[in-house]
Amino acid sequence: MKYNIIKYLRSVISIAFMETKVSLRTPIALFWTFIYPFALFVILNIIFGGGRAPSGYQISYSDYLITGIIVMTILSVSLFSLLAVLVEQRSSGGLLLYASMPLTKTSFFIGLIISRFIVLIIFCFLFIVSLSFFIAETIDHSVVQLLQIGVFLGAGAFAVFGISLNIASLIKKTATVHALANIINLPIIFLSDLFLPVDLFPEPFANFLKQLPPYLYVNYFRGFYGGDITFVSILPMVFALIFAGLFLVWFASWHFKWWVSN
Repeated sequence: MKYNIIKYLRSVISIAFMETKVSLRTPIALFWTFIYPFALFVILNIIFGGGRAPSGYQISYSDYLITGIIVMTILSVSLFSLLAVLVEQRSSGGLLLYASMPLTKTSFFIGLIISRFIVLIIFCFLFIVSLSFFIAETIDHSVVQLLQIGVFLGAGAFAVFGISLNIASLIKKTATVHALANIINLPIIFLSDLFLPVDLFPEPFANFLKQLPPYLYVNYFRGFYGGDITFVSILPMVFALIFAGLFLVWFASWHFKWWVSN
């Protein structure tokens, strides 16, 4: 029993390490995960910055942007670094090696998710700490608060990754997954208050958008980031997101196939 657990952990760690190296060595992934968010922050902060966030948020516009861009990056990593890459690997036969190994799909998925977590942790640390150092009006957080922020973001990312794994199990063609990723990504970016306030839209439509999960998640994140919401108060959401992620990963591993038939 002990040997099996050690063997399982080794396989998961090996996959996580290998996938992390691939992600950090891919120029396109590095651009969209690290360079693009910083460039977007600078551009938007120059155009709209220098004051308070939109009404309803007790934070500066810089912190409003930081929280929105972090959630946007979680979404983009899930869609383009996890979903799209997984479909591309499977369609090209890149997962056949895993099929020939004594490796469960759950182990593979966990290793894959850990690798994306590592990339997100590096990004979030660089993004929050560096901007807090250079931008005067941003909020300074203690180490404990940063860890709590990491738990909240990790729970949300876990659930989103689980959704992407299930979508990947249904898509066969690379062209389809890229089109679908953009169809999902663009509306969420512009309709979830990430850096464009939903109050700009007509009131009935804005009220509808405020009931959707992306808006609710970033709204809770901003409240917690700004100190208006305590960590204890968001724990039910954290547990719900973790439970959803566990179920989604299990369900994806149940019906995912290592290869697709033409």
